[in-house]
Amino acid sequence: TNVTATAAWLNGYIVSTGTAPITTVAVYWGAVDGLDPTSGLWTATNQLTGDSGTWTNGASLTYQATELTENLFYYYRYYAVNSVDPGWATSTVYFLAGNVTVTNTDTGAAEPAPDGSGADPGMLTIKRHPSATNDALTVYYAWAGTSVQGVGYTVSPTGTSVTLPAGVASTNIAITPVWDPTWSEVESRTVWLVLAPGAYGIGTPASNVVTITRYAFTAGLNVTTNAGYWNDDAIWSQGRRPLVGDDVVVKHAVTLSNATDYLGSFTITNATLTFTNWMTQLRVFSNVMIQSSGTLTCAGPFTNSPAMSNRVYIACSNITLDAGGKINVDFNGFMTACGPGEGEGNSGGSHAGRGRQGYNSAYPNVTYGSFTNPTDPGSASGYYSTGVGGSGGGVIRILATGRATVNGALSARGKKCGGGGGSGYAGGGAGGSIWLTCRELVGTGGVFTVAGGIGDVNGSGSTTMGSGGGGRIAIDFSTNYQSVLPIPQLQYRADGGAPGYLPGEFGTLHFTDMRLLGETISSNVFGQFPGVTNWSVGSLLVSNAWMQFPEDGFRLTASNGVTLAGDSSLTLGQMVHTNPAALLYSWFTYSAMATGPVMAVKGNLTLTNAATFTICGARTNAAAPQYGALVSVTQDLAIASNCVVYPYSHGVNGGSAFFQVKNLRVDAGGAFNANAAGYIYSSASGFGPGGST
Repeated sequence: TNVTATAAWLNGYIVSTGTAPITTVAVYWGAVDGLDPTSGLWTATNQLTGDSGTWTNGASLTYQATELTENLFYYYRYYAVNSVDPGWATSTVYFLAGNVTVTNTDTGAAEPAPDGSGADPGMLTIKRHPSATNDALTVYYAWAGTSVQGVGYTVSPTGTSVTLPAGVASTNIAITPVWDPTWSEVESRTVWLVLAPGAYGIGTPASNVVTITRYAFTAGLNVTTNAGYWNDDAIWSQGRRPLVGDDVVVKHAVTLSNATDYLGSFTITNATLTFTNWMTQLRVFSNVMIQSSGTLTCAGPFTNSPAMSNRVYIACSNITLDAGGKINVDFNGFMTACGPGEGEGNSGGSHAGRGRQGYNSAYPNVTYGSFTNPTDPGSASGYYSTGVGGSGGGVIRILATGRATVNGALSARGKKCGGGGGSGYAGGGAGGSIWLTCRELVGTGGVFTVAGGIGDVNGSGSTTMGSGGGGRIAIDFSTNYQSVLPIPQLQYRADGGAPGYLPGEFGTLHFTDMRLLGETISSNVFGQFPGVTNWSVGSLLVSNAWMQFPEDGFRLTASNGVTLAGDSSLTLGQMVHTNPAALLYSWFTYSAMATGPVMAVKGNLTLTNAATFTICGARTNAAAPQYGALVSVTQDLAIASNCVVYPYSHGVNGGSAFFQVKNLRVDAGGAFNANAAGYIYSSASGFGPGGST
């Protein structure tokens, strides 16, 4: 080992000491193979130091030979003696006291066409000095570089070593490029040969490279002719997979398992493109068109290991989702009993909203993920006996530098449980994530949904299981561009699964600016708005929608009245669901706000057509001693029949909402309802001045 032109370490080891301890070890070496120790042909003999206890079975032997002559072969053999008889290594070892190098005889290579024609190989040459050829020499090496052997090129001879026969000073290694359907972006790739240690020295250059240039092609229209895999050249009209600048049209079922080249454009019609692998991306310079009956989806669901294995990821300039077009990853998140928010037993899965408790089961796991940058799949529910739990929703990520036109559906719903009948129970899965980044958003009739799945009913039909929590939707845009456009007529749904023993909690909605919703919100918004602390409007109408603003100190200001209508629900503040004594189904809902919300309305606050309004009180303290939340209305607070105002007090401190209005009208069937909305119970005693122990 450590061979140079003038020195080397001569290594060996003790195979067996025999029947008596070894007393002497020596190495015989020289520029001629002297064969046995009695031949007298060895140039040098060196005895290794050590006593009889040193030389045990398996012991390593080494001696540094110096003052060698460059480019000569040297030979050595170990010899040992004990009190019974001598022992001799079974064969002679030789090495070259000289250097081996690698040169690039032909540095340029070119990838062939898809049919294999036009390949231009490169060449590397391994050399030793012409005077050092009297014995065969095996040279070892490793392959490296940005191209992958067997995928982007082949070598001849194959392997990671080559033997130079006696009398031969050099040999060539051919690097032949092959058509690589996974090649994208870069215009060239490299193949490096790096010399490895052996019975020789390593000179300069110790490594060298062949550069493979990409197949020269002309971008054009590339249309699927059959179903198959994206990288299968046979399914494309150009006879090759789509490359940079191609205008791609998908008319058949295609599976995409890696990031595409940056395409000129992409259109899908009456077909499905399925994404597999987390890092797979559809990348397009200009426009993505998902026409009616066109669908983008991903494989799934998946387990905890490997987690988050599939999603739909699109990077483009503009994207258009036509009516009837879909980006659908429903049920393609975590599978049954998997995910960070998995439901235990028959409870629903959690994500942005908590799943709900199932029959005879623990309360579901906590929520997780980012409401501003949602990239997590929904967690699945648990199950019991023959029940089949609902899987979570998948992940959609769209990064568009231009306009997003949404007239179709983006969906990442959690799955309704699979039932099971008899004694089989199961919960629903949680909704997944949709994250859209664009310059501006337009559309009519389009839907974003990350709703949770519904829990199961057992065989008797009498008990309902826990439903899944809602997922996360985030839409980022430029306020300068968006502010001059009409309000998109779209739906944003992060519902929790319902019904259920308790319905799943709503998920989260996040927009760069609340002006995206406008001031007339009709049947299109369902979710919580974390991170929003101030919302100022003129005349606000909320109809058949469900909106919650959970942040401490949230303030809603309306300059020209607020109307809640058509089975709508508006909640200011955050409520907590807990079971302090761990009693089955003994859940308490109460406010735990630190700073109370404020609703300031110039004009009237009107509830009609089964609308509800909930406000959560915060702790009262020295800074806010009088009330925990404030509703200020300069004119009338009108509560029509079947409409309810729910004021929740702080469950520990008792801070409550204060309503300050000019006129109050509560119609027959309308109500203020604060039942069970005061101090709560604890495992030790009830809170409040009259709490029991």
